[in-house]
This record gives sequence, structure tokens and C-alpha cells, in this order.
Amino acid sequence: MTRRRRALNNGIGQAVRGCGGRVMNGEKGRSWGKVSAAAVAVVMLGADGRCMGAQEQTADPAEGAAVAPADATEAAAQNNEKLRALIEEVRAKHKAPALAGAAWRDGEAVAVAAEGVRRDGDDTPVTDDDRFHIGSCTKAMTATLAGVFVERGLIRWESTVEDVLPAIAASGRVEYRAVTLEQLLWHRSGIPGAGHGKESGAIWGDIWRLSSGDMEMREQRRRAAALILGLAPIGPAGDTFDYSNYGYMVAGAMLEEVGGDTWENLMQREVFAPLDMTSAGFGPPGAGGDARAQPWGHQPGPTGSLKPVEPGPGADNPAVLGPAGTVHVSVNDWLKFAALHCRGARGEEGLLLKPETFARMHARPRDAAGNEVGDYAMGWGLTAREWARGDEGTPGLVLTHGGSNTMWNAVAWIAPERNAAFVAANNLPLGDAGGRANDEVIWGMVQRFLLGQE
Repeated sequence: MTRRRRALNNGIGQAVRGCGGRVMNGEKGRSWGKVSAAAVAVVMLGADGRCMGAQEQTADPAEGAAVAPADATEAAAQNNEKLRALIEEVRAKHKAPALAGAAWRDGEAVAVAAEGVRRDGDDTPVTDDDRFHIGSCTKAMTATLAGVFVERGLIRWESTVEDVLPAIAASGRVEYRAVTLEQLLWHRSGIPGAGHGKESGAIWGDIWRLSSGDMEMREQRRRAAALILGLAPIGPAGDTFDYSNYGYMVAGAMLEEVGGDTWENLMQREVFAPLDMTSAGFGPPGAGGDARAQPWGHQPGPTGSLKPVEPGPGADNPAVLGPAGTVHVSVNDWLKFAALHCRGARGEEGLLLKPETFARMHARPRDAAGNEVGDYAMGWGLTAREWARGDEGTPGLVLTHGGSNTMWNAVAWIAPERNAAFVAANNLPLGDAGGRANDEVIWGMVQRFLLGQE
């Protein structure tokens, strides 16, 4: 029912996989096709050299006709039970401790469910409101914060690193001074990813060390930006795509500068609070409180077992990476964010951002000559699917992204022409099982709640 593709470019970008920063070059020039997609995230290196990152996620939807139940209350209960049964079947198949999913269509959440236990070896059941780490799916949230500040006149999409961070820009490579905010959000700044060469991998250890003391977070991000802007570029800004958490870290430092607060506080105030995303936070779920009250991520244990990772410093990338991928959230609240972008892509008024801002964020990037290039917008991969089309004709637009810090897996799919959005997450370690589990839940939700197929 699903087909996964390993490390494909597919127009979104290079999928970075494996430990030690090793880049797995994908096939180039290949079309998205009708029955598979990739949502790209990135693998980072831990301070001790272990993987800290994400994997591509795929789903395999097909077209069909929707069914609208008559009684909304009864239908909601039925939908939740359908989803619960689907999730439990998939969870058991892939041996996930916890697995969750949520579906939105035509203005409302149509199903939300989570099944399993919070951590392997403990029988505490997961709840529908429990929080999951979503890794690089954070990037669309950082881009949304940028949109808020653009509308407020605090920054422009064309604002450069030199405009916003002049002292840091002056201390770095001259090639980065004219890099714009939108180029950073498109992964077209020329800044390499952590897995691109020895130099970019080496500063990751320096960035970890920034987080080991008591340095204020905004200063950590400024210093991290200075390290990043000293890297040799992989190519001209605007013309070169390289999926880079580093680029989003620089964008985060720019947003902190114009917003006058930490990225975390800005996200809570400007994005999460207006959307009533009360479960949204940062780092591993349960950190700083009762760790048993939330799911834990997992690493591979001996002989195929799972090793639960207690919330703490080793349970996530360093907090300085936040704008690139440290959000945790319940699937119910994450669905609110996905629905926002679905409605925005449809041109609806009265949302957190104006239709023209959403259009800019969801548009294909442009090179230095103004030509459309690539399939990675601001925090979203762009593709098309038969099942996502609203009318007869060409396949419909899909916005999608996956994320993982190697201990969790998450993926979102949005089909604006069908007015539908889907999210899924689990706490398996990085690997095929975690990606497949999410894929199968997404596809099952598309079948049940969009296509009317049981």
C-alpha cells in the first residue's frame, strides 16, 4: 500500500541520511509521480558524533470520492474509532511504543487518536493529548513567525543578513552578507548543511558547547550564527539548494533581533497562542516536569530492542537549533497549524496571516534571475497528487514535510484543493519502521476521511 524511496532529490532537495554527517546523494531530475513523495528533514550530529536528525517520509495516496456523514457528533465518534483501530493495527505491525494521527477536513478536525504506551517497558498508556517531538516540521512554524513579522513591518523577505545582523555579517564570509531571509527559509542561502563536508560538521561540536553553559539563548544564537557564517558556501545564494538546519538557525537569530526576544518566546506569543496550541513547547516532551507524564523518544537497543531516552540534554538536539527543529506538540494542536496553512493556501481571509503572505510562503523559490526553481518553499516541500485535486484535471498541490531528531518521527500532508490536512507522529528511533508507520497512518486517513474508502 505504500512505497518508500530512499534519499531521493525528487525536486524537494537532497535527503541527508546516516551518521557522521554522510550525505546520501539522491537521484536528480526525477518527477514526483502519482504514488509517492518525500518530505525532507535533516540528520544532525550529536556532540559525541551520534546522529541527531530526521528522515524522509512518504505516503502512497490515490484518488477517489469523499463521503460526508449525516450526523456530525456520531460521525466524529465513528471517525475516532476508525482512526484508533487503524493506528493500533499499524502500531502493532511496526512495534512502535506510541503512534498518533489526526485528520482535518472542510473546517474541522474529523478524527484524532493515539495508541500505545509512553515508553517501551512501561504500561502507562499514551493519550490523545500527549506530545510528540516533530523535528524539522518546526521549520514551517519558524517561517510562519517570519510572515508575522513581515506583515508587521519588522523585517522583509528581502532583508539581508547584513541588514539585520551587521556585526555578525561583517565577521563572516562576504558571500553571506547579501543573503536574504527568504533564501535562508528556502535552503538557498549557500550555507551548507551539517553533513556537507568536514568544516560544517566540525562547527556542530562548537555549537553543542555553546549550549553546555549558562549563556543566554539569544547570545547562543548570535554566536552560532557567527560560526555558521564563517563556513565556505557551497554555491551562489539563490542558485544553490542545500537542506541546511544552519540556515534556519541564522534565520532564527534574525527574527530574534527584530522581535526583541528569544525565538521560543516569540513562537509562543505570535504563533502558538493565537492558534490555541496549548501543548506546544520545545525540546523533549516532559523535560522540566514529570517525565512520566509524556511519551519518551527511543534509540535502538541491543538485538533489535528499544532504549527509552529520558527527557534531558541527551534527548534532543541543543536548544540553539530550535528554529530548525525542536518543537513538541500534541497531534491535535499540530493539526491546528496544518489547517492554518491549508486555509491560507486556499486564500481564506481573517487568518493569522494574509492570503498574499501565505502565497509568498507557499510559492516556489526564485533564483537570482527571478526564475522559479526547485520544490522547497518556506518550510514546506511542494508536490502534487491525484488524490489531492479538487476538480477533474491535473493532480492537486500538496504541502508536506517530515521530521525526526532520531528518537521520534513526524510527518504532515496538506491538500489545499481538497481542504484537508493530515499529521502523524511516533516515538520510534530513526529508521524505516518509524517512517513507514507514519506513512501508513497518513494513507489510511486519506482513504477513510477523504476518499471514502474503508
